[in-house]
Amino acid sequence: MDNRRELCTDILRGEWGFDGVVMTDWLSTGEDRADEAGCLAAGVDLIMPGGKKVVKALLQAYKAGRLSGETLRQSCGRVLDQIV
Repeated sequence: MDNRRELCTDILRGEWGFDGVVMTDWLSTGEDRADEAGCLAAGVDLIMPGGKKVVKALLQAYKAGRLSGETLRQSCGRVLDQIV
């Protein structure tokens, strides 16, 4: 997870000043793949293609304390900023 945070947050957002949305490749999270909560914690905003399984995984991570409300708000905020 450290490498993803380094790439998505430290380098992309910090060094390069990117303020847009970072999204995963399709089907890159889930069983035997990247962890949804870990992706958001690293700086990803949009997990593709989304769906009920992703929502369930993120909710479980939030309830278990593995994903903060602040991280969720940041990701949602960046997505909403692109819509407006």
